[in-house]
Amino acid sequence: MPDKRSVLVIGAGDATGGAIARRFAREGLAAAVTRRELPALEPLLQKIRADGGEAHGFGSDARVEEEVVALFETIERDIGPLDAALARRAIPHSSAEIHRRRRGGSVGPEGTRVQGPRRSAPLARRSGT
Repeated sequence: MPDKRSVLVIGAGDATGGAIARRFAREGLAAAVTRRELPALEPLLQKIRADGGEAHGFGSDARVEEEVVALFETIERDIGPLDAALARRAIPHSSAEIHRRRRGGSVGPEGTRVQGPRRSAPLARRSGT
């Protein structure tokens, strides 16, 4: 595994998520950014690189736990351990879904779903996040 410090911003876009990724890149971390549609990340990736930062784009859907787990694994294998990971957006669910998931411990504040709580949390702990 490479030893480059990195940060993952899930849901990076043109506003807050992109600004967060750019800031971490300015501080010397490799910015791994993701959106559902990889081509939508191109302007952000170009901006980070033009400013001298390192940027890696990934197309993935944070609503699919397997994609989130694979994303963590890919970043840690190809870029380096994650110093931080954040999701710019939470995924709301119906009240029945929230109730069912709350029993399993996978619902966050205000009924938003926390992606990959059982499988991605160990990955985050292993990388020191």
